[in-house]
Amino acid sequence: MIDVFISYARRNRDQVLAIKKLLDDKGLDVFFDVEGGVDGGDVYTDVVDQKLREAKAVLGCWTPHALTRRWIKIECHIALDQDKLVVAEIERIKQDEVPAVFYQVNREDLTSFANDPNHPAWRRLENTLAKRFTTWAEQNTSDPEARAALAKAARLRGDGEAPRQSPPPRAAHPLLPIPRDRLGLYLQIGGGALALIGLLIIVSGG
Repeated sequence: MIDVFISYARRNRDQVLAIKKLLDDKGLDVFFDVEGGVDGGDVYTDVVDQKLREAKAVLGCWTPHALTRRWIKIECHIALDQDKLVVAEIERIKQDEVPAVFYQVNREDLTSFANDPNHPAWRRLENTLAKRFTTWAEQNTSDPEARAALAKAARLRGDGEAPRQSPPPRAAHPLLPIPRDRLGLYLQIGGGALALIGLLIIVSGG
């Protein structure tokens, strides 16, 4: 079963291949129409339709040109209806270039991330993909892939990284026991001190 279906325009193939590689490096199963046949005008095949519908997430790689392509808009619309659309803006897009149906869709700005896996926008995109995987797993608990989907979500979030070690709490100093043979002496000293304090208070008050 496909993890991520990438929807893109053929002229952006090289940019999208770099994004696919980052997802491959995370161990994800990615569907990528390498030839761009659909975008080139071919009939939308049953295979592509099946991969789109079975994918846990659909990554729309948007550019002004991509948003003019009929099949890209159809793919992203289906993904939006299934609540599994994730959008990467790989070229600057003006708001009036976005179809009205996608006005409320969040877009991660990857226009300057230069394929850096530590770029903040890429990390946010990975976290969003992780949420889609988690949602899919929760909705398909009986599916054999549910556990694997949760593991991949954790990998996308970076849960496998070693956590920072907090310094151990400082141990309290234990109270030393008072020897029995000195206990009476200490009580006498304490009682005498209290008596002296009381006498001083009386004298000062007089």
